[in-house]
Amino acid sequence: MDSIAKMICVLWTASVLGAGCGGCGDGRGGPATGDGGDAADSGCPSGGEGTLEVVIEGLPAGVEANVHAGLGDGITPAVTFRATGSMTVPAGEYGLNGFSVADEQPIVRHAYGVPRSWFVCVPDSGSATVTVQYELIPSSNALWMSRSNGPSEILSYAQGDLGASGASAGSSAVGVMFPSVSGVAFDLDGNLWFASPSGTLARLPAAVLAGSGPVVPDIEITGEALRGGVPGPQYLAFDAGSNLWVGVTFSDKVLRYDADSLNETGGPTPAVELGGAGLGPTGIAFDADGNLWIAAADRVVRYDAARLDASSSTPPDRIIEALTPPPVISTLGSPSGLAFDEDGNLWVAYFGSNAIAKITPAELQGTGEVQITPSVMTSISVTALLNGIAFDESGGLWTPLDAGRFGRFSAAQLAVSGNVAPETIISGLEGYSETLAFFPGATGTPLYSALSWIP
Repeated sequence: MDSIAKMICVLWTASVLGAGCGGCGDGRGGPATGDGGDAADSGCPSGGEGTLEVVIEGLPAGVEANVHAGLGDGITPAVTFRATGSMTVPAGEYGLNGFSVADEQPIVRHAYGVPRSWFVCVPDSGSATVTVQYELIPSSNALWMSRSNGPSEILSYAQGDLGASGASAGSSAVGVMFPSVSGVAFDLDGNLWFASPSGTLARLPAAVLAGSGPVVPDIEITGEALRGGVPGPQYLAFDAGSNLWVGVTFSDKVLRYDADSLNETGGPTPAVELGGAGLGPTGIAFDADGNLWIAAADRVVRYDAARLDASSSTPPDRIIEALTPPPVISTLGSPSGLAFDEDGNLWVAYFGSNAIAKITPAELQGTGEVQITPSVMTSISVTALLNGIAFDESGGLWTPLDAGRFGRFSAAQLAVSGNVAPETIISGLEGYSETLAFFPGATGTPLYSALSWIP
């Protein structure tokens, strides 16, 4: 059970079964499971009708719940509760699935978590009441980043720190007790995963991200596939199935660790390995169709979703080389950060060219190798060290800048090419910002932690 699920208890009372906790869920959002109220154990009768009441607590005004109740296995919801209410339903055992929800904010939302699944019996001519307690997920409503040339910490900047330019020390600095940290990514419960280039993947539970100071990861993933060269694992992304993908630069591979292998410390064998000589991944992202995009050498490449269940060393399905516009035409070099916006455009931070460029959905389609000249290309100061980038709720794009600074291009600024200074510049950072991540991810973007994929 994930730490957030452990923090939250669902209290349910049923007129036939009495009171008890029906098995707080596994924190993964799958079909209902548990042993409290299981039909085989409780003898829950079927036939006739009864009343199912769901009481929602812990959400601020204006934020809707997302609780599904399905007769039997709970896989297909028969009823969706957005607020406290009751409904006459066929008698029998119901599997209830709760999903995280979020409010509306201009930069990053507050997210509220709940145990994923439990069971309840609705008796014939009787009633069952379930009280669902939501709680704020501590890692939400903030921008998180790793950094280089500074203390080995993961920094957070709350929404209040991000609204205007100026100096800020950030909201918290979580020491990770590793010599360095590169990529960061959030799972659906707001737990932060990071990569240490020395060869370790680690998880910080959402609960510990509420404070500052040194913390010890509760899960560490190691193994031969992550070690043996420099640089090691650097870039992370979750897919919609809770699997964690890792870009390992020295081995020219992107690895998939299945969700089931991420529940405890160990050295699991990757379920999938993609790549080949020269891939050298320096950024990864998924599009809305589940295709995997990789920043590779001086190209951006795509592996189709249909290929992602098996290891392969064959070439990618799409290879895109971006060129500068005339009169001086050259390759945009060393792509690093990748981020999709809500319209399906892929934005690429080119470390070697100090530029951020847009690749449209039409240019992303098709197969084979192609050269394009991006319709929008923003040039940044030559002292910037571009790496991971991230979109916010208002369509602004956050990016590392030069030493001690990171910034935000507004949606309006992203509509035109040229030398453009970010609308918002935050200074006061010790070192350089590296990978940036929001929890939850921006609404409409194809991120596993965006919450928008949840029914």
